Amino acid sequence: MATTTLSVNGMTCSHCVNAVTKELTSLPGVTDVQVELAPEGVSTVTVTSEGPLQGDAVSAAIDEAGYDLAAPILPQGQPDLIPLTAAEAEPAAGGCGCGGCGCK
Repeated sequence: MATTTLSVNGMTCSHCVNAVTKELTSLPGVTDVQVELAPEGVSTVTVTSEGPLQGDAVSAAIDEAGYDLAAPILPQGQPDLIPLTAAEAEPAAGGCGCGGCGCK
Protein backbone atom coordinates (compact mmCIF):
# COMPACT_ATOMS: atom_id res chain seq x y z
CA MET A 1 0.00 0.00 0.00
CA ALA A 2 1.10 3.54 -0.73
CA THR A 3 -0.18 6.83 0.67
CA THR A 4 0.10 10.11 -1.23
CA THR A 5 -0.80 13.44 0.37
CA LEU A 6 -1.86 16.25 -1.97
CA SER A 7 -2.50 19.95 -1.45
CA VAL A 8 -5.47 21.15 -3.51
CA ASN A 9 -6.59 24.75 -4.10
CA GLY A 10 -10.18 25.93 -4.44
CA MET A 11 -12.25 23.31 -2.63
CA THR A 12 -14.93 24.98 -0.49
CA CYS A 13 -17.77 22.52 0.13
CA SER A 14 -18.89 18.90 0.30
CA HIS A 15 -19.68 18.91 -3.42
CA CYS A 16 -16.06 19.86 -4.07
CA VAL A 17 -14.95 16.94 -1.88
CA ASN A 18 -17.23 14.58 -3.79
CA ALA A 19 -15.94 15.77 -7.18
CA VAL A 20 -12.29 15.26 -6.22
CA THR A 21 -13.00 11.93 -4.50
CA LYS A 22 -14.86 10.63 -7.57
CA GLU A 23 -12.04 11.52 -9.97
CA LEU A 24 -9.28 10.14 -7.75
CA THR A 25 -11.08 6.88 -6.98
CA SER A 26 -11.41 6.28 -10.72
CA LEU A 27 -7.60 5.95 -10.97
CA PRO A 28 -6.31 2.37 -11.17
CA GLY A 29 -5.17 1.06 -7.79
CA VAL A 30 -6.75 3.78 -5.63
CA THR A 31 -8.45 2.19 -2.61
CA ASP A 32 -9.34 5.22 -0.46
CA VAL A 33 -9.50 9.02 -0.60
CA GLN A 34 -9.76 11.21 2.51
CA VAL A 35 -10.18 15.00 2.32
CA GLU A 36 -9.47 17.57 5.02
CA LEU A 37 -11.44 20.51 3.65
CA ALA A 38 -10.02 23.98 4.20
CA PRO A 39 -12.55 26.35 2.57
CA GLU A 40 -10.39 29.39 3.22
CA GLY A 41 -7.20 27.94 1.74
CA VAL A 42 -5.53 24.73 0.65
CA SER A 43 -7.28 21.41 1.36
CA THR A 44 -5.34 18.24 2.15
CA VAL A 45 -6.23 15.12 0.16
CA THR A 46 -4.80 11.76 1.25
CA VAL A 47 -4.93 9.00 -1.34
CA THR A 48 -4.31 5.36 -0.45
CA SER A 49 -3.41 3.07 -3.33
CA GLU A 50 -2.08 -0.39 -4.05
CA GLY A 51 1.18 1.15 -5.28
CA PRO A 52 2.75 4.48 -6.24
CA LEU A 53 0.51 6.73 -8.34
CA GLN A 54 1.52 8.35 -11.60
CA GLY A 55 1.86 12.10 -11.01
CA ASP A 56 0.41 12.98 -14.42
CA ALA A 57 -2.69 10.86 -13.77
CA VAL A 58 -3.25 12.45 -10.36
CA SER A 59 -2.82 15.96 -11.78
CA ALA A 60 -5.26 15.17 -14.59
CA ALA A 61 -7.84 13.81 -12.13
CA ILE A 62 -7.62 16.93 -9.95
CA ASP A 63 -7.90 19.10 -13.05
CA GLU A 64 -10.90 17.11 -14.34
CA ALA A 65 -12.64 17.73 -11.01
CA GLY A 66 -12.09 21.48 -11.53
CA TYR A 67 -9.22 22.21 -9.12
CA ASP A 68 -5.49 22.87 -9.04
CA LEU A 69 -2.72 21.19 -7.12
CA ALA A 70 -1.08 23.68 -4.77
CA ALA A 71 2.30 21.94 -5.21
CA PRO A 72 3.69 19.83 -8.05
CA ILE A 73 3.88 16.05 -7.71
CA LEU A 74 7.27 14.41 -8.07
CA PRO A 75 7.52 11.50 -10.55
CA GLN A 76 7.49 8.96 -7.71
CA GLY A 77 3.97 10.12 -6.85
CA GLN A 78 5.00 12.01 -3.74
CA PRO A 79 4.05 15.69 -3.52
CA ASP A 80 6.72 18.35 -3.51
CA LEU A 81 5.80 20.24 -0.35
CA ILE A 82 6.98 23.69 -1.35
CA PRO A 83 5.63 26.31 1.09
CA LEU A 84 3.01 28.54 -0.51
CA THR A 85 2.81 32.28 -0.32
CA ALA A 86 -0.36 33.75 1.19
CA ALA A 87 -1.56 34.71 -2.32
CA GLU A 88 -1.10 31.15 -3.61
CA ALA A 89 -3.06 29.70 -0.68
CA GLU A 90 -6.10 31.90 -1.34
CA PRO A 91 -9.09 30.33 -3.11
CA ALA A 92 -9.51 31.35 -6.74
CA ALA A 93 -11.20 34.72 -7.24
CA GLY A 94 -14.12 33.08 -9.03
CA GLY A 95 -14.88 30.69 -6.17
CA CYS A 96 -14.48 26.94 -6.18
CA GLY A 97 -14.49 24.74 -9.25
CA CYS A 98 -17.19 22.22 -8.38
CA GLY A 99 -20.09 24.03 -10.04
CA GLY A 100 -22.47 22.51 -7.53
CA CYS A 101 -22.55 24.87 -4.59
CA GLY A 102 -23.16 28.19 -6.30
CA CYS A 103 -20.10 29.90 -4.85
CA LYS A 104 -18.89 31.02 -8.27
